Amino acid sequence: MKMKLILIFCMMSCLLFSEDKIKLTNGSFMSGTIVKVSDKGVKMRVTELDSVIEFKWEDIALDTKKKLKKKYGIGKASSQTESKEKKDIKEKKEDIKKDNKKVDLENKEKEQVKDSKKVISEKPAYNFRFIARLFYDSYLRNLKTSIRDLSKGHLTDKKEGHRLTLKDGSVLKGELSRETDLLYVLRAKNQTMNVKKELVVSSEKISIRVVSGTVKKQKLLGNAGVKLHEKMLEITSGDFGLTLDQAEMLWKKRITGGILEDGKYNGSFIGHRSKRSISLGKTSFLFISGKGKVKTPSFPKEKKWWDDLSSREKENILLAHFISKIFPITRLVPKQCSKCKGNGVLNKKQKKKSTKNKKKTSTEIGGGDDSSSKKKKQVCPDCRGMKKQYSLKYE
Repeated sequence: MKMKLILIFCMMSCLLFSEDKIKLTNGSFMSGTIVKVSDKGVKMRVTELDSVIEFKWEDIALDTKKKLKKKYGIGKASSQTESKEKKDIKEKKEDIKKDNKKVDLENKEKEQVKDSKKVISEKPAYNFRFIARLFYDSYLRNLKTSIRDLSKGHLTDKKEGHRLTLKDGSVLKGELSRETDLLYVLRAKNQTMNVKKELVVSSEKISIRVVSGTVKKQKLLGNAGVKLHEKMLEITSGDFGLTLDQAEMLWKKRITGGILEDGKYNGSFIGHRSKRSISLGKTSFLFISGKGKVKTPSFPKEKKWWDDLSSREKENILLAHFISKIFPITRLVPKQCSKCKGNGVLNKKQKKKSTKNKKKTSTEIGGGDDSSSKKKKQVCPDCRGMKKQYSLKYE
């Protein structure tokens, strides 16, 4: 009798623990009964969901994949494919580790969310008194990145992306490269993020910034204007889940402040006068004439002039041109040229430093008299005789 009971117990245990398990590349496990295994992947009836779900081989962990292919007689991948899979899996694991702080760990989720159904059904509401400041800071970050790309000859464009709001309040943005029944796969800044759908409160389409096409240096200034501003407004609106109309209203009210009301952001915001500055240095002559009047910049005809500038000087020229056309409050602030000490020309010592290891090709003033009291003097190459260099202040 005892032997029969032991035998029955063993049989029951085998039945209980015969459930199949699949380990996914994101580290999670799926339990159930395998229905079908093919070259494309594995179909499993998941116990928790009580439904059949198909998992592609690329979503299944390497060790589990090997066991299943061996068990069900699926042909082995070539060594080249295998090494590529290992590399992809390694990259995915690194991405998952970085994103786990925001989107993973069920224990943390349980502490923050007591009633998941209630959180999913309700839209989060925030009251930002200084939403204008946040908006402008984000606008400037997007703008400076776009100007940096433009200075290298690359154009900025907008592309459809996704914005995921998670239960813990964090927000993820990027291009939606893939969506399954369980995951969103976002691509942002050359990184892949696997986000569980059970952690997502809302998903919405937005505009994201991308680099698209090239431009010749003769047309660089023309691409730093109104069209770029419109793209920046649309892209920045996606950072806060705002509509384009709300973003335009924020821009118009940036100095005086105003009211913003909808289901997510509500209440008044305070306009600010955060003063920033761009140093124009030896490129000041592009924006100021010899008589000290402001002018629209245009590149000189010197062939290598643009190529000889530093990356920072190129960016400052394009940024200053953009801001002078788009921003509501700007002013040029003069400062004495440090090279010629505000004289506009170089004295003997300064001239030696300037022409050291170079041929004498600079402009000269004076002449008509060879006396020692009227020696020819070299025009300062930094301020080009204007005696001053300028900075652009803007709000």
